[in-house]
Amino acid sequence: MRTVARQILEHWPPADIIAMTGTLIRVGGNDGIADVYQVAKDLGVRTAGIHPSVARQFALTHRVSPDCDAVFFVDDETWGGYANGTEPSSTLRVHLAVADELVVIGGGKHAADELRAFHDHGRPIRYFAADMNSVTAIEWCRRAGVEIPDFRGAARHTWDDLAR
Repeated sequence: MRTVARQILEHWPPADIIAMTGTLIRVGGNDGIADVYQVAKDLGVRTAGIHPSVARQFALTHRVSPDCDAVFFVDDETWGGYANGTEPSSTLRVHLAVADELVVIGGGKHAADELRAFHDHGRPIRYFAADMNSVTAIEWCRRAGVEIPDFRGAARHTWDDLAR
């Protein structure tokens, strides 16, 4: 993931871009896509995070990356994606409004929703396949009491659907 992020970010002068992700770091888990912040900072790229306000209720388990320059919380009691299965949540609408391009590296349900929304709005998308960390995913699913997912991630299935 870090290699892909670096290759993408190196194409622009650092002053011309802002690396933005909506992912908070899960305390005790992998940082996942939030590692993009550190890659960006290493390259001198400004960073921003857009998060749903519901995350504030989980401050003990979800925190903002120390490498994120600007943090925005959107009034949104969902975790983003599609609020009711068909309408973009408030957080996803903000992402659509401010992002010039969506770059997805692997990803689960929310990344899949972002892919669909950016596609449906005719926005540029780049997708890079990446499997989930299976150890982390198995442990999270065990604690949450949910079925272990396909380690390829929901975003890959959405990407495959969009490519057809």
